Amino acid sequence: MKYLNIDVDCIKIREHIGLCSEAGINCEPKYSEDVISDLKSSINNDIPVIINVDNYYNPLAGTYHIGHSIHCMLAYGYNDNTLKFNVINSQTARGFYAAEISYQDIYNSYNGLLECQDINIVSPTYIEINTDNNVCDEKIYFDRYRKKILYNETTN
Repeated sequence: MKYLNIDVDCIKIREHIGLCSEAGINCEPKYSEDVISDLKSSINNDIPVIINVDNYYNPLAGTYHIGHSIHCMLAYGYNDNTLKFNVINSQTARGFYAAEISYQDIYNSYNGLLECQDINIVSPTYIEINTDNNVCDEKIYFDRYRKKILYNETTN
């Protein structure tokens, strides 16, 4: 069992790489051939991962088995006893919340996204967040970034 201690605040304005870069957060976009092993390896190295999935295969989504759409979640922990990942997920009504999702559901929703012809994938599907080299305090950054986006203020 492995859990990372993280605090998440997110405003979806543009793609993940641009947001991370502006925040001074080092991230590395990747493609995963074995999403379960890769997620566990990243988490074991204290690296949380933004993973894009197809909501058709995502039981946390309101469109589960209804329609295909791209969705992201942040994976930060796993438990081999329960065969589940710990993620930060979002829904319009609930906002951001911690959830568990099975290894099988992650596998199905990640690979379903890669195989779906109805979704135009323009962002990387697997993004490692390098927490060792980040040069800012994330809480301070997100407060400043929120003001910049919402009020068009300049930040220092």
